[in-house]
Amino acid sequence: MLIVDDAYSKALADVQTRGITQRANELVDAHLTTAVVTRFDAERARFDIMHLKVGLARKSNQPKAEFEVDPKTKLATVTSDILSEGEQRALALAGFLTEVALTDGSGPIVIDDPVSSLDRDRSARVAQRIAEEATKRQVIVFTHDIVFFNELSRAADEVGIEPVTVALFSDKAAAGRVDTAGMPWKGQNVGKRIGLLKNDSAQLTKLLATSPAEYEYRVKNLYGRLRDTYERVAEEVIFRDIVRRGTDVIQTQLLRYVRLSDALAIRFHEGMTRANTHSHDNPAAHTVAVPLPQEFIAHLSELEALLLI
Repeated sequence: MLIVDDAYSKALADVQTRGITQRANELVDAHLTTAVVTRFDAERARFDIMHLKVGLARKSNQPKAEFEVDPKTKLATVTSDILSEGEQRALALAGFLTEVALTDGSGPIVIDDPVSSLDRDRSARVAQRIAEEATKRQVIVFTHDIVFFNELSRAADEVGIEPVTVALFSDKAAAGRVDTAGMPWKGQNVGKRIGLLKNDSAQLTKLLATSPAEYEYRVKNLYGRLRDTYERVAEEVIFRDIVRRGTDVIQTQLLRYVRLSDALAIRFHEGMTRANTHSHDNPAAHTVAVPLPQEFIAHLSELEALLLI
């Protein structure tokens, strides 16, 4: 019986997994943990949060790729108690993008409201990082922040991506309904605005023949949109996005590309004046004729021609 017990004990010793587990942990710490921490630091640098004394640590002494935020403090507190909401959001994004970068495959990812509580500078950094990731995989972003939407659209343009946009709204009947009109007007750049104006003006001739009153209402609205587009041209085209409403970023290095000749200034002023005249509510006694459909189309073409100068 003692011989059997001794053989059994030796057999148990031979199949102990402690050595395997220990070696696996060594490999994780030497390779996987190093890769994760290195990538996490790179993502944090992109969001300008390297100053936060926060890192990643493996959750337990198990050979699994499970990590948690390490607040790098001896205080008995959790990270959410020592970081602001914006800092927590930036760290969460850095951790998520670290996991995405180190995961095999190129499956799509969904990001919900990524810039909540972030300042505008860091919001722009997030937009650039998301656009970069979108060159490798499909990225779906939900946001209610129109400024961030514009930042994301510009970042997408810079990396050669044409974003597909869907506008959602909610009412008493349902949440998350699709707005058939598409992207909000204030989220449209100059090129897209001109395309919409061309599309909307295609019905003017028919409308004038059926209802002059409705035609006047519609064409006045279109001139208001034309005025909006002139204003956006000043931002995007003439001053090359150096200063734009709704953003704190001023790219002074682009000033060398600004060219505003007398001829361009005069044509811009004349076009803006017409748009103002025909979009405002002129006095009833004032003899300002309602422009004909072909006149609006000609005025729109004049604006489009400015983009080529």
